Amino acid sequence: MTAQHVIDARETIETCTVIVSQFEVPEAAVLEAMRFGKEKGITTILNPAPARQTDLDLLAYVDILTPNTTELRILLGLAPDDPTPTLELAHQLLTYGVGTIVVTLGKEGALIVTSDGSVAVSAIPIQPVDVTGAGDSFNAMLAMRISQGWSIQDAVAEAVYAGAYAATSWGVIDGLATQEQLTAFKQQHGHA
Repeated sequence: MTAQHVIDARETIETCTVIVSQFEVPEAAVLEAMRFGKEKGITTILNPAPARQTDLDLLAYVDILTPNTTELRILLGLAPDDPTPTLELAHQLLTYGVGTIVVTLGKEGALIVTSDGSVAVSAIPIQPVDVTGAGDSFNAMLAMRISQGWSIQDAVAEAVYAGAYAATSWGVIDGLATQEQLTAFKQQHGHA
């Protein structure tokens, strides 16, 4: 995939309410998608996975950045186990122009960080079977709920459930919940 692929798809992209990208495609394509989305007023979400360093100027075009704690550190050129507090690192990334950072914390839930402060979103207590795809499920649900007009806090809470659901199944595809499966999962875990 190249930036030209994104340029060629602009007419279709303009009909979207949310653009999601990640680092499994070349950076030029990611940059073009985020830049175009920002220009058109489309919410841009970047999941910086798999983790790698990048030109942080890209973040000026990102409305919502969704790193896990390792990805957060690698984006800043730090070791994956750097002891600097996650909240402090998220605030450093905000200086590059990203609107909201949602740090996924696995069994600890998620942390929403903006220039106005931070909000912790609790995890769902589960016995994980396979965490492969949990981040993908989280990001897919976050994007869907944002596209439906949900607040960032409510969308992240729903995404935490989707990620937790994914971790209770083997494999990526089986871990992607239908709406009915997610509703039943939420009811089993005390949320109506």
